[in-house]
Amino acid sequence: MKTNRIFFLSILSGILLGIVFSKFNFYYLVWIALIPYFIALISSKNYKESALIGFWFGFVYFLIVLYWIISLYQWGGFWVYVGWILLSVFQTFYIILFSVLSHFVIKRFNLGFYSTIILAVIWSIFEVLRCRGEFASCAGILGYSQYRNILLIQISSIFRVYGISFIIVFFNILISEILFSIFTKKKAAIKALLFVTIFFVLMLSLVFIFGFFRIKNLQDKNIKPFKIAIIQPNFNQNFKLNPSNSAYMLDRLISMSEKAIQSNNVSMVVWPETAVMDYPVQNGIIFNRIKKFLIKNNVYLLTGGFYYEDGKYYNSAFLFSPNGELLSRYDKEHLMPFGEYLPFGRFFYPLLKNTGFFEIQQSSNPNPQILKTKDLKIGCMICFESLFDNLAKNRGQKSDFLLAITNDAWFGNTSAPDYHIMAGPFRAIENGIWFVQCANNGISAVIDNFGRFVYRSNLGEVASSTITIYLYLNNAKQ
Repeated sequence: MKTNRIFFLSILSGILLGIVFSKFNFYYLVWIALIPYFIALISSKNYKESALIGFWFGFVYFLIVLYWIISLYQWGGFWVYVGWILLSVFQTFYIILFSVLSHFVIKRFNLGFYSTIILAVIWSIFEVLRCRGEFASCAGILGYSQYRNILLIQISSIFRVYGISFIIVFFNILISEILFSIFTKKKAAIKALLFVTIFFVLMLSLVFIFGFFRIKNLQDKNIKPFKIAIIQPNFNQNFKLNPSNSAYMLDRLISMSEKAIQSNNVSMVVWPETAVMDYPVQNGIIFNRIKKFLIKNNVYLLTGGFYYEDGKYYNSAFLFSPNGELLSRYDKEHLMPFGEYLPFGRFFYPLLKNTGFFEIQQSSNPNPQILKTKDLKIGCMICFESLFDNLAKNRGQKSDFLLAITNDAWFGNTSAPDYHIMAGPFRAIENGIWFVQCANNGISAVIDNFGRFVYRSNLGEVASSTITIYLYLNNAKQ
């Protein structure tokens, strides 16, 4: 195959896969989006050509997937575009390495069972690596695209979201090998791929059977209902950033909460990340207003806000009792580089100081706490922490349900909030407990332990919803 056609196929795959995670919501396109890329890899002549195929595919793909970054331009200016491109390049290195390894595997094992399964495993491993470390990014994890396919994604209770990515990549490689063998008239390869096809059909059948029986046999037993009110105020980000608006935002949140509480017997009210962009414990006026609201309505409150201690500033979640007492606090563990703190500050600060964005940087708490009442444990995550399966697993093992509070107003009407909520069903299934997300401007949701949406708000909607979730008793969670 000619070199220009190979690179065209690479770019085509990057576009197709990028569309999967765009506002178009073509989630089933992921089952064929990688075929041009893998045909290009199978056709590559050497490692250099494979690396270039990986670069063009990965760079185009991540430019589209991470396009939401440019919505931050009004706060970061020119440097937002620089960050968008550099992050796309950084993520592309994983694809380049995968492409080079693919060339070795294909030449070593030819087309067939071993090459197909090895490449699918390697892809999944690289997805795990992309979601680990200080500069981790879970952008474009293939498995998330299938969050609506309830039977299929039950297998993530064993293999997490990466098991779904394995199945998707396996299918794309298989179809690519079949098409390549037909085009090149390699009859021996076609016969060998017949076995791989049978293997895939059996594997997929077992996955769906597992999903069916998991839902059927693990229906909720030994559980108790717990009613919560989720408040989505939909404050504009520039409005939130103005300190003079804190009192109005607090009054609005309280008003919306009281309407949700009326005649609904609510046990807990949940407000989003940085609900009033202030210090709800250390600002006496805000604290007293919250305390008055809680005593009047006899409910727990979980809200996002800021906290400072020993010269450090935290993005935190606070759990208040019905009498206004602060029961526990969670400080965000995984901060967003260049968003909440500035890595390599000595080098970058002189370049970025004019943005005014890094005058006060946030700190990470390496020992995050579970939010607790006398009878309840909540595994809390803030903003995009819910995309990290290992972080959620650490919370889920100690919690009655998982809760993510977020403020996606930064990203406007981009694909970021849609991608964010895709993680919810997987976090619920992986941990066998319910998952709740409360957004300021974004998508709020309640998801049961099988990954099914019980409630989902619309992007940009002003909503206060009362939902009953179910908590496992006596460590009976599945």
